[in-house]
Amino acid sequence: AIAVAAAAVAAAVGGEGAAGGMTPLLFMDLDDLATEPAPWGKLLPRANTLQPQPQFAPPKCNYTGGDTVFAAFEVLGSPGEYEVFVAVGRPGEPYRRPLETMRGPSGDGDTPGVKIERFTTTDFKSWDGPTTVLFLPDGSGSRELGFHPDDGTIWTAKSMDRNPATGEYLMFASYGSDAHTFTAVKPATPNCFVPTAGSLKAKNFKDHDDCNVFFQQSTEEWVDLQIMYELYDAVGLDPAKIKKYCDNVGNDTRRVVTARTSRDGGNWTQDMGCADAKQDGEHCKTFNVSALVGPCDCPDDPPDLEFYRIRAFVLGASGRVAAHALDYVPSPHAVVYSPGYGRQPLWYCSDGCCHGPHSYEEWWIGPASGDVTDMGGWRRSHKDTHAVSHDIWLMAQPITTASQHVWVDSGTVFALDLYRLAGIYSPGNGEFSTPAFAMPSSELWVNADVSWQGGNYVGGADEGHQAYLMAALHQVTTYPNGSVASVKQLKGYEQENCIITNTSGLALPLVWTPTPPPVPVGTTVQLRFYFRDATVYAVGAK
Repeated sequence: AIAVAAAAVAAAVGGEGAAGGMTPLLFMDLDDLATEPAPWGKLLPRANTLQPQPQFAPPKCNYTGGDTVFAAFEVLGSPGEYEVFVAVGRPGEPYRRPLETMRGPSGDGDTPGVKIERFTTTDFKSWDGPTTVLFLPDGSGSRELGFHPDDGTIWTAKSMDRNPATGEYLMFASYGSDAHTFTAVKPATPNCFVPTAGSLKAKNFKDHDDCNVFFQQSTEEWVDLQIMYELYDAVGLDPAKIKKYCDNVGNDTRRVVTARTSRDGGNWTQDMGCADAKQDGEHCKTFNVSALVGPCDCPDDPPDLEFYRIRAFVLGASGRVAAHALDYVPSPHAVVYSPGYGRQPLWYCSDGCCHGPHSYEEWWIGPASGDVTDMGGWRRSHKDTHAVSHDIWLMAQPITTASQHVWVDSGTVFALDLYRLAGIYSPGNGEFSTPAFAMPSSELWVNADVSWQGGNYVGGADEGHQAYLMAALHQVTTYPNGSVASVKQLKGYEQENCIITNTSGLALPLVWTPTPPPVPVGTTVQLRFYFRDATVYAVGAK
């Protein structure tokens, strides 16, 4: 199912997977491995933390003052050129900003507000721009009194994605708890984004203000991975045993992830996790728990864990969807009020209960079905791994280059090597088989780290040189229902004929020696890996 879903997405996006005749297969947790033949040994899914790239730099903006990179893409029709979108003028935190001003696009005077600026680059070092593609003046939305009227008059850019087939971009911005969407086609000219609701006074819907847009190519629809409020007692949970410390939304409510969908970016369904006959605002009374992602409510999660934001993205030509989600827990109000603690200066306090600090960004793996609205299919296999270091406001999706996934953040550029978000590691001897695939016409490769290390040893090498990887190629036959009927070792493609040691590479060639007879293109096959002290991330074809 994973291979089929990924192939459909990869065929739509193009890239090296479609061109080479094989969509790369990724191994981000144990669910990505074939069950027939069964894995063997102690296999550990291991995720990586984003690494800063000091050779790169984001565009020059006032990041310490709150300017935020919130979207990033490769420019359509211009391979090797990249664009980022920065929200300029919104402080993010704190809500009470100085009365600085910035010139509106009409040029008729100094108008305080938020500019959405587009920058471009070919090397992540020097940037062209900016072009102001949207200007949102303070006070221009529909004013509703809330906890903080000052904050309620300032726009906040939330997320952006695009339909690569049509070139349409869709952006979410919030005005208080009103959600607004804006659209443009290949937005490279001033003031090209327009509100889908017709004016800045008209909202698209009212909900919690964290809207996280993703364009799903397989269904040709926009998906908002919406943060919603869940009432503990409405889903059979005792708030006294879960949310011990109150925050700005009280102690009877927590933030979870659900979804809305739209065909045109303007008209949206209600939250899938809201079971009310008609959703009226950001607080539902009844819930469809199968259509939301919350904490496991088990010892594997903090009892008071909440999810504050999520950014879904496609991992290049693999077509696989992953995400980073921002974890959050409240803190005791006495601690929150202590000098310099947490989210400073204090904001969003209600009856002595204040918004607490965030925890960290967590990696999520998308559903095997490929449908991001399949909320029960999201996998939190790496919940204890920090996706990025502390105090990084990771808002944008990554850009995939030939060798990296690159995150342009507010002040720093981070990256992972291609397809190395997570892999399968074996501390001892281990084995696993890939899902079956059609034999491609070009050479197979494996993305793996089989490095040897230096270290203390007497009279030669020892544990630092234990890593190895062997690969065997099997032919697979299946029954009409798709289940495996037989797995046959292909002669000449035994694991002893393909041994890899002391290396690491994104596309290590799989070569069997002596050269065996070629396998006919299109034959259903699978690889079986035998390895120790190594991490296997992906397989594909040149």
